[in-house]
Amino acid sequence: MKPTTLSRLSQWMGIHSDESTEVSSVVIDSRQAGPGSLFVALPGQRTDGHNFAAQALEQGASVLVSRPEFEGKRVLKVADTLTALQNLARSYLKQHGAKVVAVTGSNGKTTTKDMTAAVLSSEILTHSSRGNFNNEIGLPLSILAMDGQCDVLVLEMGMRGPGQISALTDIAPPDVGVITNIGPVHLELLGSLDAVADAKGEMLQAVGPKGIAVLNKDDALVREQWRKHRCQVLWTSAENRDAGLY
Repeated sequence: MKPTTLSRLSQWMGIHSDESTEVSSVVIDSRQAGPGSLFVALPGQRTDGHNFAAQALEQGASVLVSRPEFEGKRVLKVADTLTALQNLARSYLKQHGAKVVAVTGSNGKTTTKDMTAAVLSSEILTHSSRGNFNNEIGLPLSILAMDGQCDVLVLEMGMRGPGQISALTDIAPPDVGVITNIGPVHLELLGSLDAVADAKGEMLQAVGPKGIAVLNKDDALVREQWRKHRCQVLWTSAENRDAGLY
């Protein structure tokens, strides 16, 4: 990330600090901690980042972000560490000003994200999410890994249930939103293909009238979502020669 003072980062997290120390990376894995890093201790199903706080400091982390009851040196205490991470990413992106291309779909998200980033990087300074860093943790980390020279940020956005795409686009509002296709995934959580389509359609809601959607014209469910949201669209197709900007 672009070096940012700890006082500014604290402000973004909704807390106060007068520290002028510069932070140049945000990590959640103590093994990645080093000089200039901010370690966010996230609770998990199998382990808790707070258990590795001492190791992060030994590795050289400048500061820890922890829950209120945690005691230790060089600690910033917040009500919820995941929310703090997301707030950091949201504010960093807003201050940075990079354009956002967001990619979702039932299949092909990572490949499409990587291909999009490769094409864009031939002309402009581009950063993209690593691998399939596409959830409520991976997406903020992808944003915070962006340096100060980036013009366009290409992000993958995953979905396991309703409201999740909306939550991710709230952190990174898309200037361009891509839906590769809509298929029968996560039916155990969503119950029907129509519910899957509506969850993916949250991308178009986020794009709104000022952005552009890039959509698969060969997918009937994608076309139906566009009819519901009616944003500006660039259609892609393997079958229809009249695909284009509408």
